[in-house]
Amino acid sequence: MKLPIKIASVLLALCTSFAALAGDILDMKGVSSGKAVSTMYQLAEGHMVLASMNEYTKFTMEAAEHPFSSMQGNCFGAIEIRVPAAGGSGNCAFSDGDGDTSFNRWTVSGMSEDGALVGTWTIIGGTGKFTGSSG
Repeated sequence: MKLPIKIASVLLALCTSFAALAGDILDMKGVSSGKAVSTMYQLAEGHMVLASMNEYTKFTMEAAEHPFSSMQGNCFGAIEIRVPAAGGSGNCAFSDGDGDTSFNRWTVSGMSEDGALVGTWTIIGGTGKFTGSSG
């Protein structure tokens, strides 16, 4: 069975904004580039688990001064899909050119009518300029 699931940019599609540096809300409009390696495990018709590993080599943010503009890193996790519902989570570690790291959690809470995964992306900690970040 073929599904209209869009997974290439799952993480940026999941978030619209999140709290990060010093209580600021960051607009996450931008595009990520990299390599997605996903394995689909079919459990039954319309029921599967997607194991996802993404290597992001570039973030091109709408605002050039955005803290994520020079980030790179990896994300991993799993998503259970029971069409038309979906749920799952994973983690990411993104580092910038200064060696500062943002640790993030992503959570899938469903699917849109066109098959895109939807959910949230939350910073759970970090180092350097991301120390004390959350939200």
